[in-house]
Amino acid sequence: MFRRLQASHPRGGGRRNKAVQDGDVHSGMPSESRRSHVADRVVYPAWDPPANRSLPARSYFYYLQPVGVGSAQVESLTSYLTRLAEAHNVTPNVLLNRELLWKVREVFRRHAYRDMGKPECTFVYKSHTLNGVAQRSHDWVSVLRDLTGVQSLEFLTMTAWSQILSASRLIRRYRVWCPCCYEDQRSSNESAYEPLLWSIQQVSVCPVHKTTLKDRCPHCGQALHVLSAKSRPGYCCRCQHWLGMKEVAPDNSSDAHARITAAAGIGELLSLQKIDCLGWNISPDYAR
Repeated sequence: MFRRLQASHPRGGGRRNKAVQDGDVHSGMPSESRRSHVADRVVYPAWDPPANRSLPARSYFYYLQPVGVGSAQVESLTSYLTRLAEAHNVTPNVLLNRELLWKVREVFRRHAYRDMGKPECTFVYKSHTLNGVAQRSHDWVSVLRDLTGVQSLEFLTMTAWSQILSASRLIRRYRVWCPCCYEDQRSSNESAYEPLLWSIQQVSVCPVHKTTLKDRCPHCGQALHVLSAKSRPGYCCRCQHWLGMKEVAPDNSSDAHARITAAAGIGELLSLQKIDCLGWNISPDYAR
């Protein structure tokens, strides 16, 4: 029989049958070396969680932590939405129109949300208000907190100062940025994001790099919405080019020092939001 098998498979039958005779694993009879290796394997017992300990609840969206909470460079809420869309590998258009807008309308049946989602209504022209002190900021923070499980999202807006600051001319309608900050974020392998400081209308210079904030894409020359259908952290929402630069000339105007001081002071105001051990609570110095 061995000769017939070898004759019918002249190119490898001999070697295969020799392996079978030696007890290869393919034959169903493992050799001594393989048998001893299997015997050395450790079989762990099944893990049963304690009966009095339940697993934490799962969030609808990823538990994406915001950047810089409690510092002058705290992230803005519109920047967080852009990063949340990127984390789920979808565009902000999909995240807003298919998930968030109708959820906000369902939870808060306000007149301001009735027309959202209609073809003639676009959200991009009002998205800047999410970073301010308006009721819309409260609503979106509440919905996003439930969907992500992150409890610190209120600090990505100016709602903590709603009883002190006026909403008039507080938040700028269009996007500005510091190219050097973007480049620093990329070189340090950090997620690109936009600080809340950039969205405040009175801030016109970066207090870190002492450079004037840019409001036009250097590639296409267009102004950018704060949040749009194709927004990406650190990129132009129109031409999709990177907005960061390694070197930018510092601001040498006559009022540069005053504007830098003002930006640093507003950044200090944002950093007054503190964290206590029981949760995320605001305790600005003025409340003491």
